[in-house]
Amino acid sequence: MNKRDINAPIKFNSKVDRLSLTKFYNRYKDELPEVVMKFKSPTFETSVGTTFTIQGEVESWVSDFDRDDIEAFVLTYRILTQRNDGASIGSIAKVYESSWVPEEARRCFGYARAQLNDYLDNHGTTIRCSQGNHSKREVIETFIYGGLAHTNDVKEQKFLSWTTNPAVAGMFWVEFMGALKHAMVYLLYFKDLNVALISQIPVCE
Repeated sequence: MNKRDINAPIKFNSKVDRLSLTKFYNRYKDELPEVVMKFKSPTFETSVGTTFTIQGEVESWVSDFDRDDIEAFVLTYRILTQRNDGASIGSIAKVYESSWVPEEARRCFGYARAQLNDYLDNHGTTIRCSQGNHSKREVIETFIYGGLAHTNDVKEQKFLSWTTNPAVAGMFWVEFMGALKHAMVYLLYFKDLNVALISQIPVCE
């Protein structure tokens, strides 16, 4: 092993440290973002027993919403998820594949990474749209690459359709913010693994 082998974990940890200092993370690390919904001129229809339906124009928004705080978090978060970046999860994954890495460390990293991918790909939003349910990964990538960071035309159209519709805008923002908060749990875990890996293995010139 040489010093170049640990560049990725060191860079990764530096980015995670930056995320942990953001206003967004500290605002929501111990609580979930809340969505506020308002019905305009609602009508109530009783069905069976205590069940009833509400019809009317709906507006939704996030309580104490601060887009600047979210964008500051996203600027660093996207670095950790881009495959071609030296500080990304993909870059540290290559380190954990190295022969000098203890099997236990490799196993822990692989298991946590699989759990994160499972959450992003197989857990959908609580919002049911005509297009169907959307995965957490789709929501995160739509917000980041459709409006908050680099703009992709297809993702931008989807982002605007979600965030300019008053009925669902707040709900989609909360889904996005909640997904970032959950992903941060794994980023912090990867950081702890990196710290243990770096501290226990001697570095030679």
